[in-house]
Amino acid sequence: MIIPSTPQNGIVITIIGVVVSIPFFIKAYRLYKRQRVMPQPLEESVHLNLIGTLTAMHRRLIELQKEKAAYTKFSFEVFKKVLPTLAYRLDKVEEEEWSKFEDDIKSKIRQAIPPKPYMSIRGRFNFKKWARLNAQWKERVYLRASSIARKAKDELFNAKDWALADGMKIAEWADGYGWGIKELRDNDPQWEGLYESIDNHLRIDDVLGGLIKDHIDASHVYNNITLMVHFSDEFKDDIYSLILYEALIGSPMSPEQVDMGLNEILGKIEKRLKEMADE
Repeated sequence: MIIPSTPQNGIVITIIGVVVSIPFFIKAYRLYKRQRVMPQPLEESVHLNLIGTLTAMHRRLIELQKEKAAYTKFSFEVFKKVLPTLAYRLDKVEEEEWSKFEDDIKSKIRQAIPPKPYMSIRGRFNFKKWARLNAQWKERVYLRASSIARKAKDELFNAKDWALADGMKIAEWADGYGWGIKELRDNDPQWEGLYESIDNHLRIDDVLGGLIKDHIDASHVYNNITLMVHFSDEFKDDIYSLILYEALIGSPMSPEQVDMGLNEILGKIEKRLKEMADE
């Protein structure tokens, strides 16, 4: 018997088809959902997400650091006043010994400064020549002061086995005077969101958690020392600021050395993730 084709019959057939298909749709959806929630292998998911997130966190701090450098201004008097506290923080000069250190530096500077160029009063009307001689004299003074600063830096900072903890002392010193990155970092939704996304990894494994913390600390050190290099560079006409500048760019805590340390930590994290995946 052939059922005549009518609009009503077409609707009925469509409804029957949909009803019959529902169990298949349900089964397919459940399979799809189960595949979506199944965790990826540790090496694949944690490895890629964690390394990428730590790298993104460091890049974000670099952006904040450049912003901080652009708008942070303070007087040389303020900068000079607090420089001794860094030496105390690093256990290099006792507070009561700083005045003696200053006197020694001043004495060395007086002995090293070359005599100013001499020209007769008449000769000083030759402004171009007078300006050139003065510029040459200032350059010699700066070179000799730099030599004194490097020697003082060696005395203060190089006779030391540097570690990440020393870098953190410098970073915390800068943060304490509002010159560091910490306040901006802690109030930055982008950096905080990235940190929260890896928070659970800090508790997966003690070794892995320690390495993650080292990377976050090293990123903090890198950006704060970069800021201190920037600020001390602005006051390099002063011997004490010059000492700090020479110390930061020529020590194991220089931005370049810390950056290499960051890459080493990432390598250790990758190695630990592989070990965890093989366990």
